[in-house]
Amino acid sequence: MLKTIKNRLAWGLFPIIMLSNFSAAADAVFEHPTDKAAPENAIALSFTLDQAIDYALVNNPDLQIAAERISQAEAQLGVALSAFYPQVSAKVGYEQSNNPAQVFAMIVAQRDFNSNSIQNINNPGYRQN
Repeated sequence: MLKTIKNRLAWGLFPIIMLSNFSAAADAVFEHPTDKAAPENAIALSFTLDQAIDYALVNNPDLQIAAERISQAEAQLGVALSAFYPQVSAKVGYEQSNNPAQVFAMIVAQRDFNSNSIQNINNPGYRQN
């Protein structure tokens, strides 16, 4: 995909490069002696076509914004898919009571019910679960 972008940029920049070369040649031919106001020691950067395309791709704010939006969309996709992952839950509880109904439920839940348990069903004492 990056190669196709480079090719499109290369063909799009080709006329501009050609015009700038023609313009520079025309300026050299039609130069006036009064146009010497430009500094003579100015440093000009020159790029090859590949370097110019790479520089444009790296420093293009629209591409940077698009990359950030893609990473944001991938993060949102991860959040949405996390609902389908296995989940682990745990629960811990401790109870202590002397309420006859709760104590009877605790005795039955602990499988500790026997014939002696029925004798003191209304006054069971404290029980822990």
